[in-house]
Amino acid sequence: MPTLTSSVRYTDLDTSEVYWVPSIAAVNLTPTGTELRTAGTKITDEINDLSGFTVEGEQIDTQSMGESFRSRIPGSTSSPDSSITFYASKTGADIRALNPRGTSGYLCFLDGGDVPGSRMETYPVTVTSVGIIRSVVGSDATKVQINYSITRQPGQNLVIPA
Repeated sequence: MPTLTSSVRYTDLDTSEVYWVPSIAAVNLTPTGTELRTAGTKITDEINDLSGFTVEGEQIDTQSMGESFRSRIPGSTSSPDSSITFYASKTGADIRALNPRGTSGYLCFLDGGDVPGSRMETYPVTVTSVGIIRSVVGSDATKVQINYSITRQPGQNLVIPA
């Protein structure tokens, strides 16, 4: 019986990389090395938290009158509401300059690090809102939350370019 190869486990901290890429020519959303590392901006070190950025599949009930079992078939896919929380700069020179509301581009997640030949995901997005998260008690740094609309099917299991 075949056995699944043991995974090389990791944590996102100190491993994963996230890039903002203004344009990607490839239809399958795989950026070139130049699009990713030269035209793109590495935003990893300014990220405090993120949510969403997954693909979810709906299921369609197909129960027939002749059976009590409710079978299902795959339906549409979609992505949930997605956002990234960044650190704010006192001078305003932060993610707000790169991602003002209405900006479209691509978020590239290199989950095992920027290792050519490894896997990545690309999300085509538009910034829907930019908001400051303030701390009244002063025990937390001021942050900027960017909400993104994922505008079409993300590129998944893509190969990181050299």
